[in-house]
Amino acid sequence: MAETTDRRAQRIAKLERLREQGIDPYPARVHYTHSSAQAIAAYEASEAQDGAKVDVQVVGRLVAVRVMGKSSFAHIADGDGRLQIYLRRDVVGEDVYEAFRRDMDIGDYVWAEGSLFRTRSGEITVEVRGIRLISKTL
Repeated sequence: MAETTDRRAQRIAKLERLREQGIDPYPARVHYTHSSAQAIAAYEASEAQDGAKVDVQVVGRLVAVRVMGKSSFAHIADGDGRLQIYLRRDVVGEDVYEAFRRDMDIGDYVWAEGSLFRTRSGEITVEVRGIRLISKTL
């Protein structure tokens, strides 16, 4: 029980830090262009035709995060499935990358925009150019 209380206290502290920075942790509206399934289908269709770049804006709940120094992989889930996102410090910027690592937890809802690509393991992934918190889970 103490672990749950500690985790909640940490998340409340993160929430307060976001508010102090002028960030609304619960925006009223968020625009997105694709669900996870639509993004995957769009990339597969593009790959089958001409291989044109597919840009997306997606939202979902963080269900897994793997930080690897200057880059991170995460999975977001929505009502249609899961989609991997890939953040690189040199692409999103130092401040955004550190905010992702410091302030976002598994269970939080995020908005991300970027281009789709296929990883070496074959997973369709968003190379993130922008990310922000849209709902902090306590």
